[in-house]
Amino acid sequence: LFPHNVNYHVEHHLYASVPQYNLPALHAELESRGILKGAEVIAFRATLGKIFAERATSAGTGTARTARAA
Repeated sequence: LFPHNVNYHVEHHLYASVPQYNLPALHAELESRGILKGAEVIAFRATLGKIFAERATSAGTGTARTARAA
């Protein structure tokens, strides 16, 4: 979906020196070792839903909330 495998964002930040074309293999290796267990690795559409659902629920209240708000 994204160019240069930026959908492997977690892997990129864990191992920034890995070239983008090797990120899918790195992801598979991390998964096989259980390193990504518990990490929030979800589909892009689900991520957008989380971001915009939070804004939609707070829009009518007059309160400003950000995606980082807990």
